[in-house]
Amino acid sequence: MSCLDRFFEANTMSVHFKAGVPILTKSGKPGGWHAHIGDTVMSELDLRKIADELFVEAKSGDEMFLEIDKQYSKVLQL
Repeated sequence: MSCLDRFFEANTMSVHFKAGVPILTKSGKPGGWHAHIGDTVMSELDLRKIADELFVEAKSGDEMFLEIDKQYSKVLQL
């Protein structure tokens, strides 16, 4: 179980986080999705905690991998 599971529903494609901004989720399928802006706004500290947990998960499991690894951008595929 991932620390991200609480942000996903059955038809959620992706979840987008940015400190101080409501969480954006995309639901549906490629070519037929819709965006939903949630009520939850996460702090930078909250996001750093999630990121730390995710990188531990990515190193210890085989269901997740680091797809993009740049200085200010990291994308994990789950």
